[in-house]
Amino acid sequence: MISAEGWATKDVIEVPSVHELTFKFTLIIIASVGFGFPFTWANPPAQEGEIGVQECLEIITKTKTFAITAPTWAWKLLFPWIRRIRRAYDTMRAFMRTIVSTIRETIRSEAEDTATKRARDLFSLLIQASEDAGGKIGLNDNELNGNVFSFLFAGHETTAHTLAAILAFLALDSDLQDELVAQVQELTRGRDDNTSLVSDYGKLDKVLAAFYEGFRMFRVFLVREAKHDTALDISDGDEPRMLSVKKGNYVVVDMIGVQYNPRHFSDPDEFRASRWYRKVKDSDEKDEKEKYTAFSIGFRSCLGRKFASTEGVCFLTSLLRDWRVEPLLAMQPNGQVETADEWRGRVLQANIESMMCLLDL
Repeated sequence: MISAEGWATKDVIEVPSVHELTFKFTLIIIASVGFGFPFTWANPPAQEGEIGVQECLEIITKTKTFAITAPTWAWKLLFPWIRRIRRAYDTMRAFMRTIVSTIRETIRSEAEDTATKRARDLFSLLIQASEDAGGKIGLNDNELNGNVFSFLFAGHETTAHTLAAILAFLALDSDLQDELVAQVQELTRGRDDNTSLVSDYGKLDKVLAAFYEGFRMFRVFLVREAKHDTALDISDGDEPRMLSVKKGNYVVVDMIGVQYNPRHFSDPDEFRASRWYRKVKDSDEKDEKEKYTAFSIGFRSCLGRKFASTEGVCFLTSLLRDWRVEPLLAMQPNGQVETADEWRGRVLQANIESMMCLLDL
């Protein structure tokens, strides 16, 4: 990223859109690790002759309400914005079919050559399991395509929004940024090029805490369908209360409300990474670490939690090791440069898309 963007020879870099940078980073990571495709920063994934996969995902993300609610005939309308949505979905389908076909062929050729080392990326393993199962048990191409899209979408969008938000908060909190940089420099001091190692992950607790805090503040809604009649315990305090849920009913969990509940978090509107690594000294003080549910909890908790947190820590560590993040202050109509507080008011405006994120960053 540093080399391809031409940062290596510069002392100051202006990034007009942090979202574009973080979206591209997380997409390339999931494409490489999840699918085993050697995409690089200079050559992001794209379907030949079509718009890039990154742009397709951004279009799909911003127009998902139309995709969910629009009748079939509406997709045939010739409005430019509908044609653009249709093109994004068509491009993604073609891209996913290519992925499935390529990996299937590779797996089948490897089966004939036992000396060939099989790929260990997530999607190759999924297709391999489908090939081994075969028949009705194995996944067909449409089901595999659905999984590809799920991994691409869930595997990069939330992390990209979170990293963008964290950089905004760090730009406004120089003390916290200095604290994270000090921890990174302490671990990498004396190494060639101050290289970070995988083994550093468990020692970068403050960097991980910053990622957790960003993930807490910008969350998604969870929707669950009851597969059988059940009851939810919604007791508050000493008064027991049960909510009956019938089979087929949908339950929407307001994860944003949960993460901003003052009963669970002190000053929930404040970005405070220390809530995830400090020790609680007062018995009356909230032990917020026990209430971290941003990745959900229980059997249906996020399978990608470790992947996302490792990716986030890696990105923040590599960036903060060599660069300082500051607000990019805009020129106002009166000719004056906006202040940091004015930048905060402009940038830190929440927007609801597929998750809560920052509107203009």
